[in-house]
Amino acid sequence: MFEKKYKSAMNKTLPSEEALNKTLSAMKEEANPRRRRKLFIKRSVICVAALSLVFASVFTAFKVNDFFRYSGEKEGVTGYGKLVGLKAASSKSEITGVISDYYRAQNSIADRFLGGFANGNAEVDYIEEVAPDAVVDEEQAEETVKTDDEITYEGSFYDKDIPEHSDTNNQVIGVQEADIVKNDGRYIYFCSPENKMLYITEAKDGKMSILSKTKLKGNIIKEMLLLGNKLAVISEYTNGTNGGNDTICIFYDITDRSKPELVNEGRQSGDYISSRAIDGHVYIISAFRQYRKNNEILPEYDGSEIEAQCTYIPDEISNTNFTIVTSFDTNADGCDNTDVISILSMSSIIYSAKENLYLTATRSIYDSENTELNENQTVPTSKTDIYRIELKEGKMKPTAFGNIPGTLKDQFSIDESGDILRIASNINYATVVKRDNLLENVLEGAYRFSFSETCNKVFCLNEDLDVIGESEALGITEQIKSVRYIGDIAYVVTFRQTDPLYAIDLSDPENPKTLSELKIDGFSTYMHPFGNGLLLGIGYDADSKYGGTTGLKLTMFDISDPTATFDISSCILSWENGYSDSSALYNHKATLIDAKKNIIAIPISEEYCNTITEDGYSTVRYGVSTYFVFFEFDGKTLTEQKRITVCENADNFFSSLRGLYIGDYGYLTHNDGIISIRLDTFETVDEIKYSE
Repeated sequence: MFEKKYKSAMNKTLPSEEALNKTLSAMKEEANPRRRRKLFIKRSVICVAALSLVFASVFTAFKVNDFFRYSGEKEGVTGYGKLVGLKAASSKSEITGVISDYYRAQNSIADRFLGGFANGNAEVDYIEEVAPDAVVDEEQAEETVKTDDEITYEGSFYDKDIPEHSDTNNQVIGVQEADIVKNDGRYIYFCSPENKMLYITEAKDGKMSILSKTKLKGNIIKEMLLLGNKLAVISEYTNGTNGGNDTICIFYDITDRSKPELVNEGRQSGDYISSRAIDGHVYIISAFRQYRKNNEILPEYDGSEIEAQCTYIPDEISNTNFTIVTSFDTNADGCDNTDVISILSMSSIIYSAKENLYLTATRSIYDSENTELNENQTVPTSKTDIYRIELKEGKMKPTAFGNIPGTLKDQFSIDESGDILRIASNINYATVVKRDNLLENVLEGAYRFSFSETCNKVFCLNEDLDVIGESEALGITEQIKSVRYIGDIAYVVTFRQTDPLYAIDLSDPENPKTLSELKIDGFSTYMHPFGNGLLLGIGYDADSKYGGTTGLKLTMFDISDPTATFDISSCILSWENGYSDSSALYNHKATLIDAKKNIIAIPISEEYCNTITEDGYSTVRYGVSTYFVFFEFDGKTLTEQKRITVCENADNFFSSLRGLYIGDYGYLTHNDGIISIRLDTFETVDEIKYSE
């Protein structure tokens, strides 16, 4: 649509052949130095006037969709009925045509008009630099090493009941998220990003034995999913063809834990985003960056382009990148590929319920030529598109599309409850201001955006992903730091100088209602339900006057009455004696939290400074120590219980440090091995090194 309107507008303003001949004659005269200055001034005035007419005629032709909602007749997805805002492609040429139209639309009219005369081209082609071809070791095969000839899969406790054990900290019950560590109550699985190895360790009553070490494929090892006797390991390869990465998922049969057997692998274009496993079906999501230089290169699965009818095109696009989703059935012996789809949109934050996968993509208002601008109009500076994909035994079907103003913090900003989708969004508003400068008006457009204000809202969307209700503005001038949904209550933390914890009632999705607002110093970046009526917040302490962070902070909130929430107790790890950090602040899978066993534990990396005196000379030594820290809540007070040192004077253990438990024993995994402890006394029971 944009291209047709652009061509129509330009055809009305292009000069005639006679005018062009006169221009050529004038250009010859212009070569005379005496006339150059006068002609420059004259031509500048004429050019500005002409360009003003061009812009006026083109912008007049642009009258399209409203910013918040799509309108008008929409095409349906083939075989699935009507789907507003999204359609299946009919051919490869349709996909590449949309991409080409997008790039042409991104070139400013001034660039085309002036660049065409200056360079002799009718169109300026923007070309992004593509990374040089990389050497990929396709022969890098799995190598399984049996560490002990006497160890077999039939361990001494194999036939006994599986002990109580921890799981990955999954957001939704029944939807498994990938991580670098997995635990099934008998074995601990660790895929090391640093060593590019898969380690399987047998564990019983704190005693451990390494069963196997398997060399993993890929340049970058990401994470894995555990499905009974199948293990899916996800990694990335550098792709020299398009300058980006490919995501590869390798499936192992681990019936014999001492010798994992590779049974299948799937390779799809793009950087790895996320994955989920539901009832034995694995879903892998990647993002493929479409470079302008290679506009004919489309995303692939296993070396072949994804079929056009499996590619979906939004009514509006803000980039030419693709999101690819593949599915595999691990219930089958060969872990066969079940389905592949792609969407012409760059997704970032992923949320999955048991029957629906939600992809979200944020676009800036500046990227949208489909916004009708009026002076003094206040508009959100960005919006988030939401794509719902129905999941049925590995088969995927786009069923709804919608959008909300603003951006999302993370996956916990989204929650599905029945037919209602709830989303918490941070919204920046800007006011449309008319430009006074004539030259800027011509070159940059008649309007500019003046930042107005920031607020946060929780939106409720129906099964068609239409907004049916929204909360009042929360935390004006502040940013969302964390969100957690518990039943029909949304708990939202915003922050600028203090930490308001809002409780919003969503039981009537058409009329969300704020029940309470609690303000304390600092803010939580992650919140976790901790038994009946309790909510644990993990984040930062902060100065109430200026808002600067001053240490790590854990807070237990009483939410038994959402209309009167309050903080029971906080435990602060101050930065007075050295800076400390925790991966739990930005990765919920790094936490070990179990309300029934009263376990709260997170990894912490802490800087230290020691003064050592030898032979009368003092030396100051700096370093980083990594700990796994356990906290205790006795119903009234939250305190640090035990700090277990994992490594001193090194921080490479930090991102890979995970805690888990099997029965009454805890296990701390890291790049080099595992430490086991008794959970009642924190006494070390055993330690293994992967290198031994």
